[in-house]
Amino acid sequence: MLRPASVATGRKPIAVFLDGFQHHRARVGHDMLQRMSLLSSGEYDVWTFTWQDVDAGFSRDTALPPMLLHPDGRALKEWYRKLRLGTWAQVVDTTPLELFLQSLSSASDPIPWSELAGIALISQMSPSLDAAAWRSEVEALVPKALAEAFEVGSDWLLARRPSEGSGSLGVWAATSRAAASNVAGHLNDFRAVIWLDDAEEHHDTPEFREAWRAFLFAFVLLRRLPQVLFLTRTHSRSLEAYARLAQMRRVGSADVHEEWAGLDVGAGFEAIVQQLASADVELPEVGLDLPDPRGLSSGVEGELVWENAKVAVVRSLAEGDAERIAPDWRVFELEQCAADSTPLVSALRGQGPGGHA
Repeated sequence: MLRPASVATGRKPIAVFLDGFQHHRARVGHDMLQRMSLLSSGEYDVWTFTWQDVDAGFSRDTALPPMLLHPDGRALKEWYRKLRLGTWAQVVDTTPLELFLQSLSSASDPIPWSELAGIALISQMSPSLDAAAWRSEVEALVPKALAEAFEVGSDWLLARRPSEGSGSLGVWAATSRAAASNVAGHLNDFRAVIWLDDAEEHHDTPEFREAWRAFLFAFVLLRRLPQVLFLTRTHSRSLEAYARLAQMRRVGSADVHEEWAGLDVGAGFEAIVQQLASADVELPEVGLDLPDPRGLSSGVEGELVWENAKVAVVRSLAEGDAERIAPDWRVFELEQCAADSTPLVSALRGQGPGGHA
């Protein structure tokens, strides 16, 4: 367990799991249930590595985990580039250990995990997919306690890629059209089942070992999406544990939204607040004056203000307002955020250039 040196960073303790294949190959479903439960508690971030992942971090002769989550890694990187995430396209070709060290390189995690995860799923979706087949297969895979979360809208986009054997993963994903156009603002609209065939007869095959590595890497990539399930053929034997996971996910989502719903914001800011509630960012202060270059009041009021991040949302900036605000603050206007909250969320995560937006 790694704990932040200061709670002021806003970072959660990190539970790090190091899995040896011989011991863990027969308990993958239990491992994933344990780790999904830690994430859903809201108290921890979770990373998992294999010994090969550690070796790959120190030797270029060790292969990376295969990218089985997406059928075409090159196409996925192109999606990232087109959606202004080209800087992070290398996550597909980077060892999990290197990504972990990058995530620890600053007080807040610089890697936009939520957006990378959402795009990895969206890029496989189609509006014309057979919805009946998708629902039937997902119903057969998802434990009953979690089935309600996978009752998706009739107009949602779907992805369906059944497993092709012990060397592959099964992927079923869905999201709303609103989330497809604004990932950061609608994280709770993503649903996915990532499935591994861990039948005992596969345990000694090299194909299964590589699929297992890919499964764990998919967990790292998708872990910031709160409604993703990592399941195996054998599952965990504890149905009660899946019921507890379902309860944690319902309560966690409700608690987060209740805190945000309690903010006393001005008219017109409600939609932004709803989007931020799903984006896993810190709660702001409401109605604070922004500082000028000398640290005194600029006379410009921020409706939503994050003092530690030096980020604010205002209703609008009149002529000359921007010049009165300290230059190291990023200030967004309501109309801009209503159209696309992604730049605001990126700024809150320490990404993007300084200065007023």
